[in-house]
Amino acid sequence: MRPLVPLATYRIQLTREFTFSQCAALAPYLASLGISTVYCSPVLQAVPGSTHGYDTIDPTRLSTDLGGEDGWSRLLGAARDCRMTLLLDIVPNHMSATPANPWWRDVLEYGRISPYASYFDIDWQPPESRLKNRVLLPVLSVPLGDVIAAGHMSVHLTPSGLVLRHGELELPLDLRSYRHVLTPLITVSAGALPTEFIRLVRAIAALQSAGKPPGNEAALAYDLRTGIKRKLMDLILPQQASSKPAEDDIAALVRSAAARLSPDGLRRMLQEQHYVLDYWKTGRHHINYRRFFEINDLISVRVEDEQVFEATHSALRALAASESIIGFRVDHVDGLRLPRHYLAQLRSSGAAGPRNSSASTPYVVVEKILSGDEVLPHDWPVDGTTGYDFLNEAGGLFIDRSGLSAMQRYCWTATRTQATRGRLAYDNQRRVLRQSFRPELSRLARLLLPVARWQYPGSDVSVRELSSALVDVTAALPVYRTYYEGRGRLTGMDRRHIEAALQRVRWREPSGGDSAAREVVRRALTLDLPENAPFGVKQSAREHLLRWQQLTGAAMAKGFEDTTLYQDAVLLALNTVGGRESPSATTLEHFHAWNENRLETWPHTMNCTATHDTKRGEDVRARLSVLSEMPDAWAAATDRWFASLAGCVAMAPVLERVNRVAHLFLLQTML
Repeated sequence: MRPLVPLATYRIQLTREFTFSQCAALAPYLASLGISTVYCSPVLQAVPGSTHGYDTIDPTRLSTDLGGEDGWSRLLGAARDCRMTLLLDIVPNHMSATPANPWWRDVLEYGRISPYASYFDIDWQPPESRLKNRVLLPVLSVPLGDVIAAGHMSVHLTPSGLVLRHGELELPLDLRSYRHVLTPLITVSAGALPTEFIRLVRAIAALQSAGKPPGNEAALAYDLRTGIKRKLMDLILPQQASSKPAEDDIAALVRSAAARLSPDGLRRMLQEQHYVLDYWKTGRHHINYRRFFEINDLISVRVEDEQVFEATHSALRALAASESIIGFRVDHVDGLRLPRHYLAQLRSSGAAGPRNSSASTPYVVVEKILSGDEVLPHDWPVDGTTGYDFLNEAGGLFIDRSGLSAMQRYCWTATRTQATRGRLAYDNQRRVLRQSFRPELSRLARLLLPVARWQYPGSDVSVRELSSALVDVTAALPVYRTYYEGRGRLTGMDRRHIEAALQRVRWREPSGGDSAAREVVRRALTLDLPENAPFGVKQSAREHLLRWQQLTGAAMAKGFEDTTLYQDAVLLALNTVGGRESPSATTLEHFHAWNENRLETWPHTMNCTATHDTKRGEDVRARLSVLSEMPDAWAAATDRWFASLAGCVAMAPVLERVNRVAHLFLLQTML
């Protein structure tokens, strides 16, 4: 069945200060404006106090901060009364990597035997021996040794068990390491302790140590540990209050023993955990889990796994059963391993509505930024994008073409540089890849080692050389990502984009001593491997390409959107998400033709003029666009400003510290 389609959406940012109930009260006003669909920011449980909702900690329930079930019912009722629908923003790519996330906390406590260990994209076998079967947590403000020496880390008893505390951070401890606190009690206070307590303490000492691979009996090992812990905690903190004095009960003894733990004992305990604590400045370069961009406390979810998809979408299925829910806006679709496959699951009646439902197919749009002449893959089961492409086409209508050229020439003269957006973007992406995405590059390079050893058996192509070659090609990719799905060959469009990146690298950076590494990267990215190549080599190349595709969009976002667009001071109206590599105006004829094509290919796609991710609002961009109609006046005014500063002795230090590009950027912002 054809999906119901929004006519006009209004996005609501839900927070603790603006809940479901407050949104419900606004529904009649929005309906009076002609809004057909309220487009909600994420509604599932996020980190308490989250201001945006994209840091989910529990995808199985509605946010209590936003009003929970009662508030949600009021919002649905208000929408129904106003004959409006709701569009839900969903976040399939990542969750919050904080102990408040019960799935993540379980992984930190039980490691690879946790049933949630496969939910997250973790490299359990990185090259560093200290991280084998462990997760690196770069959460310390100073090196670990300094934290322990200063006494800023301690062990405490809580209803959930023994935990490690450092400031506001609280982390669970592996059950086996409880022995460092509990075993001394058997020697000192054995007569005052129940026999069952002594038996359990001896049992935990016999458990397999952390850091070992899970083997084939992971589920049994998990059940054993959780069972022992439950019995132990029932003895330490019984549900019914004990008649014994507080200072004599087991809990008091445990708390006292935890407080007496020596620094050496704490160090031994830390070595036994399923995580490794590290100083954030150095640890961020060794992280062994895939992140959302370079944000350490947002961990990527393996939603391509059927079990993970079901677990993360069960609540969404229940919500979608309401007739008031029209569909979904999919956040960061480019971060997914298999976007098309995911969207097919989401679009199916089983994934987005009740089982065996006869309801209409949900309306689905994706947060997808199209670059240059890129088009949305025609076989994606969606209604279109969230509309950044329209935003930039429409914005270009307000730009005078000749005036923009004059502003470009003036900017080059005033700043004494002719760096283009394209060159800036390439250099910036190389920089962010090396500085912010070092762990991801290392993992990709290691995946290429089988290809390198097969292709060049007599040479020693290093991980460093492969990483360097990957940096160059990734920075040169003209689009956010390609969409190889793990089997067969590349599509024609994907091959063209990858070949364009390879050609661009050859043009910018002449080949040198790392030519072997570049050839390995070329073969892997294009899957240019002969039929007789070993299966393991082909498998490594395919896995490399799938993972590379999850990195390229992040590199573009950080290198272009978050860096280049703050270094280009020609006309800030054009510095927004989805902006073109070469700033340009839009002719009326082109705009009409573009819309006609849009009507034929994606008639129900979103058109937007602003989102929560745009750099500036519509009013600011509209006012700045006027500068293109008066470039001479702008240049004259700016020259007078610079001249007045040059004659002011007090301003000399400022002029030395603020470069001309930043200065023009700030002047346009103030104007």
